[in-house]
Amino acid sequence: MKLTTKLGIAARNRAISLIEGVLYLVIALAVIVGGIVFFQQSQLSNAVTDTARAAVGISSQARALYQNQTGFGDNEDLTVAMIRAGAVPSNFIDRSGDAMAHPFGGGMAVTGNGRGFVIVYSDISQAACLRLASIDETGVGPMGTGIVGLTISQSDPVDPTSAPDINGTVTADTMSTSCADGAEMAVYYAQNPGAKYDAPPSPFNTDNPWEYPYPKVSLG
Repeated sequence: MKLTTKLGIAARNRAISLIEGVLYLVIALAVIVGGIVFFQQSQLSNAVTDTARAAVGISSQARALYQNQTGFGDNEDLTVAMIRAGAVPSNFIDRSGDAMAHPFGGGMAVTGNGRGFVIVYSDISQAACLRLASIDETGVGPMGTGIVGLTISQSDPVDPTSAPDINGTVTADTMSTSCADGAEMAVYYAQNPGAKYDAPPSPFNTDNPWEYPYPKVSLG
């Protein structure tokens, strides 16, 4: 009788130990998964912050370099000039030394077009696109000031000489269907960082080659 009782107690102890072991394993897996998710989110946040900070710096430096000129050239590639002028952070310059790359694995280019310029980001991630592609009513967003508009393409390369597909106020909600992994994002900047925007005059103003709302200096 005593032997049977001892065997029963031992079996229950083994069962409890097994349940405890499973619980410990589940908790350990949850901690590991949580740590991985937190690490990935932290990496994304850091990469988005770095990309936004670089965009602000590059756009400001582009304006400073061309402040004594009437424009930024006619479809002129400014990428190499910006790199050699020290306007691009070192971690955004690829191994060749004459090209730019962003933290999400794609390339970058700066193109001058008359009274403005465009920074294009290829192979951007959907999460980064949604976090970066926003503009308020004054032309300010995470990517800088004096932003005219955006173009997001999921297939064909963006033509920086064409007008942006989206201008005015842009939010993450409005970009939810446009942003996708591997998309190309083009950010259009005006020459004046404090510019306001209005519809182009009629007839067409040849000083505005993009044919989109052009900058008017705000005096107030």
